[in-house]
Amino acid sequence: MVFSTRQINIGSTFGNANAGIFDGGGVNPINSFQNNSAANTVTFNSNLSIGAIVAGGGSFFFAGSNTGNNPFAGIIPNSTSGGNLGIGKSGTGKWILTNANSYLGNVIITEGTLSVGKMDVVANNQPLGKGPRIQLGNSGTSGTLEFTGATDSSTDKQIVIGNLTNNNQVGAGSIVNNSPTGALTFSNSPFNLISGTTVTTVDRTLTLGGNNTGNNTISGAIQDHVTGAAQIILTKAGAGTWILGGVNTY
Repeated sequence: MVFSTRQINIGSTFGNANAGIFDGGGVNPINSFQNNSAANTVTFNSNLSIGAIVAGGGSFFFAGSNTGNNPFAGIIPNSTSGGNLGIGKSGTGKWILTNANSYLGNVIITEGTLSVGKMDVVANNQPLGKGPRIQLGNSGTSGTLEFTGATDSSTDKQIVIGNLTNNNQVGAGSIVNNSPTGALTFSNSPFNLISGTTVTTVDRTLTLGGNNTGNNTISGAIQDHVTGAAQIILTKAGAGTWILGGVNTY
């Protein structure tokens, strides 16, 4: 199914006044597109039109169980007023963002795969918007960020592994480069945001994967949480190459 001409409006006001924490606040997704088809994918070519968002911010989720290539090719702007728009990915399926998006909220991939063909510094419009952070996984779930760009990309976005406010549930995430030609670099230091003063007691796992054999690089330090016994566990999967360039403390 392809949507090419329909105007897509997301409410006049939506959000959660308590959703200041970018990992989605305390409630379920407020708005979402879901594809739960067993076989058929969906493509959106229309832009999103975002109304006002409450001061705490709001998240729009791409969801469902379909694991095919479900592209959203329209532009995703920020809200017209109020808080910033963030983008989420939930469900075990896969969605692809392709346009130069300008939303200012962060990205959370609670489950399944969110795929992009370009990543850039926070100041520039890009599929993952202009928010400073990408969260992989949440409370008891694992999320995957996939890169497929034909040319090299470098980003200063910071990664968050799991839900920083939940101290007793496992969270995990994967970064996968399946591009045949483009390498991916994370330049921010430190590479990952940690909990700081929140006591975290359960380990978080980060998997680096994919089949790209270029110089895929994490330049900044990968660090454990400050408070509690939780550690970052790093694993490598797939035939590709990853380079660790930071003074790591995990």
